[in-house]
Amino acid sequence: MKKIQMKKILYLAALAAVTSLSVAALRAADDPAGPGYPAWAYAITPPPPPGTPRPPAPEPDKGLKQIPGSTRSHSTATSHAPAMPTQV
Repeated sequence: MKKIQMKKILYLAALAAVTSLSVAALRAADDPAGPGYPAWAYAITPPPPPGTPRPPAPEPDKGLKQIPGSTRSHSTATSHAPAMPTQV
């Protein structure tokens, strides 16, 4: 009878330890990406600290692009325009 009670206590202690370790691991994984976002599931960088200035926007690419073998060239801005790009 004592062996059965001891096994029950041992199983409950092991279950409690596994549960608490799992909860601690899930909480630790949730912190880096912000509230509600587990860092391991999303490629989200943590937000900067409050008051940090925003970095400057990169300069637009103004160079001309050309497909090999083609005589036409265009800029990135004209290729993203809703109408037909102008020929250069």
